[in-house]
Amino acid sequence: CLDQITECIPGVGCIVDEMTDVFTGLVKAVVCAITCMCAFSSFIFVAGVMWVVMRPLVAIPLLIFGFCFCGGAGYLMHTCRKKKEKEAGMGSQQELLDDK
Repeated sequence: CLDQITECIPGVGCIVDEMTDVFTGLVKAVVCAITCMCAFSSFIFVAGVMWVVMRPLVAIPLLIFGFCFCGGAGYLMHTCRKKKEKEAGMGSQQELLDDK
C-alpha cells in the first residue's frame, strides 16, 4: 500500500520507497534480536535449572549464559527506548525554537 503511494511522487518516489524499506528492515532486525535473546535466555534458564540437580558443572555455565542473554536483551530495549525518547525530546525542542 505504501509503495503505491510513494510511486506517485515524481523524482523522489523511488528514494522514499527505498528509505521506508531500509527503515522497516532495521526495525524488524531489532525486534528479532530482542525476541531471540529473550526466548533463548528463557530456554537456557529452564535447562540450567533442570541440570542443577543432575550435573552442576553443566548448569552453572548455562545459567551464566542465560543471564548474559537476558542482560543483552535488556540493554537493547534500554538503548532503543533512550533513542526514541531522545528523538521525541529533540523534536519538541526544535518546535520551540521554530516558534521564536
